[in-house]
Amino acid sequence: MGFFDFLGLQSKQVEQGQSAEKEQGGTGITGLQQPILPGEIMNNNLQDFVEKGIGMINAPAKELPSGDNANPNREVVDEVMAFINQGRDYFNKGKYALALAEYNSALSLTPEVAFLYFERAQVQLGLNESAKALQDISKSINLDPEPFEPYLLRGSLNSLLGNMQEAIADFSIVLKKQPQNSTALAERANVYLLSGQWSQAAKDASALIKLDKNKSIAWRIRALAYQNEGAYEQALLDWVEFEKLNGKSQEVYVNRGNIYFVEGNLEKAIIEWTEAIELDDSQAFLYYNRGLANSSLEQIDAAIADFQQVALLAPQEYQAYNSLGYLYYLKKEYAQALESLNQALELKTEDFSVYFNYGITNLSLRDYTAAEQAFTQAINLNPEYVPAYYNRGLVYLQSGAYYAAVKDFSKVIETNPELAACYQQRGMAYFQLERYQLALEDWQTYVQQVPGDAESYYRIALTCLQLENYDEAVVYLTQTIAADPRHTTAYYQRGNVYSLLKNYQKAAADYTHAIEGGISLDISYFNRGVAYLNLEKIKEAKTDFQKVLAISKNKTLLKEAKEVLNLLKRQ
Repeated sequence: MGFFDFLGLQSKQVEQGQSAEKEQGGTGITGLQQPILPGEIMNNNLQDFVEKGIGMINAPAKELPSGDNANPNREVVDEVMAFINQGRDYFNKGKYALALAEYNSALSLTPEVAFLYFERAQVQLGLNESAKALQDISKSINLDPEPFEPYLLRGSLNSLLGNMQEAIADFSIVLKKQPQNSTALAERANVYLLSGQWSQAAKDASALIKLDKNKSIAWRIRALAYQNEGAYEQALLDWVEFEKLNGKSQEVYVNRGNIYFVEGNLEKAIIEWTEAIELDDSQAFLYYNRGLANSSLEQIDAAIADFQQVALLAPQEYQAYNSLGYLYYLKKEYAQALESLNQALELKTEDFSVYFNYGITNLSLRDYTAAEQAFTQAINLNPEYVPAYYNRGLVYLQSGAYYAAVKDFSKVIETNPELAACYQQRGMAYFQLERYQLALEDWQTYVQQVPGDAESYYRIALTCLQLENYDEAVVYLTQTIAADPRHTTAYYQRGNVYSLLKNYQKAAADYTHAIEGGISLDISYFNRGVAYLNLEKIKEAKTDFQKVLAISKNKTLLKEAKEVLNLLKRQ
């Protein structure tokens, strides 16, 4: 009978702008978390902010204020400037703790000078004190809201800290002050990208490209924005421009491969990911993605080689072994499949898909006890996973637990009434339980969804026979023969029905087809002999009964054939 696997080996949905990732609810082939994310565009550590040159080199003020409203003591001013200059010197040498002490001293003498807070904020960044840096930048802005540099730095820091709306607000202030500030455009575009605001990211990137077509980061941001919006052709064009400016890079190949994968162009996806692997063959996720594509193309050996490489590079990644188990199952190499799945279970016992793959493998091996246990565990871990119910139903059907089979198939039908195979299998369970009317209804539903299935027409005909609905039996046996003229058993059964209906001419013709097909030869000859007798074709009847005597080993049949022949002799 075999089993049915709903998902089989389908392509996984790849998140736009990313690599093929784990898909919840998948069967067998699911994904590794990939290391290249669309948001990794700007610098992502505090030290990088210090090295950007936003702070000490381009401070919004160069001198301390003096006069009646500041500090009339020139000696104090000179002392503060000495602290500042020494602090800047320490900063430039990377001696941030010493620099901080100098700025603290300066601010103790002049606590209302905005640019000192701005510069000290950058020192705090060098010390990885992001919260203190944020406080200092905000203090600088409160004291003097005019310079754009503090907003720019605070926006970058807010972006780093995940304060996306605050970052957008800061960069927007910079752009209001300086509409063509390329750094603010790039930073805001990146924040929009990280926030999933694709159209805004693309708009800022386009403005940046208009300012300078050689800004590779703008092409990159826009490519990723288009990719996430599903504008794949535009994204591909932007990746070309990015590649022209930056040269070959793994990121370009990865994302182009992702686009082709989503579009269903698996051959091109494989080419791109192969190029990425040639640049860096240490990335497990690339082999994983290529394995998915090869699997979808039914290039099973190539897929196995890819997932084996994943297992070498990431030996703790259980999905590599899970995927290998599923692929070996497809190749009917069940021992290797179980070995791989056992390795997966050693690493992860909470993933229902591993148990599901374990179940279908054992079902193929006819180890129904192990299969039932595996499917039950898959259901316990994911009660909504319909394929596990279906396949467990098949286990019950094969092992004779028909009531349990009906329960599982009914569960599937509740949520998937369009799944024709379930009606077919539940009908078989009902038939074995002698609930013929229910079996008939299920099989009729099946052939409505899958017309032309000769075997299902035949099963319906047998059910009609059990219900003594002979006219309907003839209809479905005739449909069986129309769907498959070589279905000689259907001729035999229709001959029997015609005999019951006393239509001996048609019965004899059908038995002839059955005899030609080698179906139940002794009984077919006997029944045709009976039909010939009723048609008063005595010579033909004798020949058939004599054939029964020649070929049959059925004592009852031999006895009845002899009695008929003896009776014919007396006449």
